[in-house]
Amino acid sequence: MANFKSLLLVDAAERKHGYQELALSVFDHWLDSEEASELLDNVQQETDDHRTSSIFNFHKDIVQNF
Repeated sequence: MANFKSLLLVDAAERKHGYQELALSVFDHWLDSEEASELLDNVQQETDDHRTSSIFNFHKDIVQNF
């Protein structure tokens, strides 16, 4: 979680504006339609497993540390 020290600040700022949820993604930016098609359609099982594992482990770290 050392890489995400500002996560609590983001959460606090979003709550100020009335949001109740944060979205997490395995990607480092919002995907445009071309990127989404390229990265989400017909994904190989190994790639899907890696992404699923990454987001699961990140979620677990958040729950355990916050």
